[in-house]
Parts: sequence; structure tokens; C-alpha cells
Amino acid sequence: MFTEEKIQKRLDGHIKRNWEILKHLREKGLGLNSAFMTEHHFFAPRQLEAGKLAIALEKKSFNVIEMEPAETKDGHEGWAVIAEVEMTLEAAADPATADELTRLAATFESIYDGWGAEVE
Repeated sequence: MFTEEKIQKRLDGHIKRNWEILKHLREKGLGLNSAFMTEHHFFAPRQLEAGKLAIALEKKSFNVIEMEPAETKDGHEGWAVIAEVEMTLEAAADPATADELTRLAATFESIYDGWGAEVE
């Protein structure tokens, strides 16, 4: 189970990273209020939690595009879950989005690892 302290630490990391991403996108002149297909990445310790997380994401209108065994950079084995949803870049980087998805993942002993979008 994730403690509030651990959740907050992860949120702080997302907020810092998202601020840097938005800064970079603004410098490139991209419209942050334009909708893009955004991918949101999660890591679950076991297949059961990954499946439960995928169902919860689908209930929130995400399309789960990948759920498969994976390994972290430091060698932990588990399951990757990738879900996509159309939203603005500003919404994807919003601290409220990071908070919601971090807490949702923690409900299933999983980690929200952030988001990405293909922009031109």
C-alpha cells in the first residue's frame, strides 16, 4: 500500500516534470489548448493489479492499448499498462490529472509513470 507521503513524492516529481514539458512546448510555439491523443503509462506489480487498473481506466474513458509483462530500469518485474485518451496538452500536464492518475494507480498498488503525446 502506498502512503500519502509516497504518493505526494511521486506527485511532486510529476508536477516538476510537467512544468518543464509545458515550458519546452511553449518555447516551440505549440498550442497547449489543442487536443492530442495522449498516452499515459503505468506500472503494476502483478497481472491482477494491471487488469484491475485497466478496467478502472476504461471506466474513465481511456482506451487501454497495452498491458504486458515489463521490467523497470532497476530490474523489477511487473506489468506495463498504457492507456490513451484525447485531451489538451495543458490538461495532460495539469497537476489535477497527475493527482487523479497517481491516486488511481496507487489504489491497485501500481505507479503512474507519466504521459506523452506525439506533437509536430
